[in-house]
Amino acid sequence: MRFRREASSVFVHNDCVYVCGGANETGCVNTTDIFSLKTTIWSKGKPMILHRAFAGNIFLLSININLISH
Repeated sequence: MRFRREASSVFVHNDCVYVCGGANETGCVNTTDIFSLKTTIWSKGKPMILHRAFAGNIFLLSININLISH
């Protein structure tokens, strides 16, 4: 990551780890940092609209809906 922070939201998608928001000694941040598991390199993502810390995550891994008609 580009700087130290805590209370970030973290998730993995397409072989990358995304670290969004969080807080440092000056307050909440709106940054997004992306770590590639393939290249082991950090890159800067698009900043969030709002500064956030302690945000929750909801993950939807897959949906399997079977419709049965009679």
